[in-house]
Amino acid sequence: MDKIEVVGFDMDYTLANYQLLHLEDLSFDLTVERMIERRGWPDRLRQLRYLPEFVIRGLVIDKLTGNIFKMDRHNHVGRCYRGRRALRFDDVKPLYRDEKIHLSSPRFHWIDTFFALPEACLFAEAVALFDARGETFDPTRLFEDIRTAIDSVHADGTLKAAGTHLNKLVE
Repeated sequence: MDKIEVVGFDMDYTLANYQLLHLEDLSFDLTVERMIERRGWPDRLRQLRYLPEFVIRGLVIDKLTGNIFKMDRHNHVGRCYRGRRALRFDDVKPLYRDEKIHLSSPRFHWIDTFFALPEACLFAEAVALFDARGETFDPTRLFEDIRTAIDSVHADGTLKAAGTHLNKLVE
């Protein structure tokens, strides 16, 4: 250890305990900025806020309908939301009753990691914003642009640089 001059940190939790909420919030905000600047989404997305209490691992995003749902152990859709609005069972039943949900289908995206929570929240918040304004949009494009933006924020070092600058990410 006496010959080690520098220790680098990656966001895979191997060398540091991260302040997860700060990391998720920063990821959300940087993704919004990237979507506006590089993907052509409207400035009003900046009014959206990360709400960590709304998203959990295990959610599924239906890119075709704009819904987010939780399945039971038999792959039946339980709670289902359009944006942040809970859908009634009578509204959910015709959408998913006769369909076996295959997570390998390009229609669905499974939120299975902590890193995916901000993208699920951003998707829900953006759907809610557009619906509240009566705007039509393509939920598949919205989701794919969120994925592209969040991946680029991670890949090009923007998230790490911003987190280091803020000095809030590592305990």
